[in-house]
Amino acid sequence: MPPLSLLYQNQGDCDSKVTLTAAILRSLMPRIGMVIVYIDQHALLGINSSPRGDDLSIMVDGTPYLLAEPTGPALYNLGEVADFSKRAVLAGLYSTDKFK
Repeated sequence: MPPLSLLYQNQGDCDSKVTLTAAILRSLMPRIGMVIVYIDQHALLGINSSPRGDDLSIMVDGTPYLLAEPTGPALYNLGEVADFSKRAVLAGLYSTDKFK
């Protein structure tokens, strides 16, 4: 879905929402590393930052990425994801693409 439609209608698939979120973050923090994390029929965002406490993160090529789930409708804090996403990540059932 195009970015303006996504924002205006507040509807779109998870990879569109993750990509838009990453693009917005890139404009605010041009040097921060990000990855798109794909699990079965879902996408998350990984942001290069060290986890604290119970934050959920992954390592990609020796770099920590704090996970974010910006897709809604539930609201999650940075480092917190839906149970389905958490189970998949902890089981190692994901792939990543670096966001450029």
